[in-house]
Amino acid sequence: MAINIGVFGYGSQGRAHALNLRDAGFNVLVANRNDNFKKQAKKDGFKVQNFDYVAQMSDILFVLLPDAVQKKFFHDVIFKHSKLGMNIVIAHGYSLYFNEVFLNKKFNWYLLAPRYPGLIIRNKFLNKENITSFHSKIFSTSRKKDMLFERVAKKIGYNLDKKFYISYKHETELDLFVEHFLIPNIINIIEQSFEFLSKKKISKEAIMMDIHSSGELSELLYRSRLEGIHQIWRKVASPTCRFAIFENIMRLRKNKSKINYEMENCFKDITSGKFNKRLNKEFSNNLKNLINFDKKNDKTQFYKTIRKISD
Repeated sequence: MAINIGVFGYGSQGRAHALNLRDAGFNVLVANRNDNFKKQAKKDGFKVQNFDYVAQMSDILFVLLPDAVQKKFFHDVIFKHSKLGMNIVIAHGYSLYFNEVFLNKKFNWYLLAPRYPGLIIRNKFLNKENITSFHSKIFSTSRKKDMLFERVAKKIGYNLDKKFYISYKHETELDLFVEHFLIPNIINIIEQSFEFLSKKKISKEAIMMDIHSSGELSELLYRSRLEGIHQIWRKVASPTCRFAIFENIMRLRKNKSKINYEMENCFKDITSGKFNKRLNKEFSNNLKNLINFDKKNDKTQFYKTIRKISD
């Protein structure tokens, strides 16, 4: 018997999964609010339904909505209108972790958390490449339901590698730590390097090309995922470069107490629920601070220099 697979949300993850599921031969039902993502779904050939209808008709439901709005949809739509025993697939454990949503055991719950944004997921599927994902069975009522989840996941390119079987709690902590600490520090150190070197009266375009726009660092870091983060520089860099890296890594390692303190504070901010409260407040203010942050970044000398090089 044919199964209906619902997709809540048609953003980056939602679009990729809906398209991949359809191309894999499944009957896909898409629900999205009236916005630009809905227009995109229609362009892609989907008839966009209301959320209640998709919840009622789905045998499996991929919930790919922003974390801060999931509480409303779970309580007002999914738990009220879905078939008992339906499989719920989440891409992030956030809502369960912070008790925004309770683990309703009238349904089967699975984590399928891809390590890529939607565009890369779509390209990997089209190229018939394996898609790496954290995954786990959160709660299920039968092995039959587990097998259904596994069959669907594998049909759309997920190999469900046992090495990446992880609880939703650890997935949430890991994902948020990367977003709280690692990414902001990478972005900040690149921007600060640009500002520092600009004061030394070096050409802004030359600075940007060397620290960012050439893609040298990002390309080597990308290749290092297979060859090793130190080994890639040993393979391609000059002795001068390698000696500079060696000396300064050793210097930074001697002063790791400060960075450990910052990491610990970031982790506590996540696990205490303080970040979740601030995120909910930000959403209640229609993401005002985030929108202002984006506008300011579009006016910086850093961004203007990027545009000047790329134009």
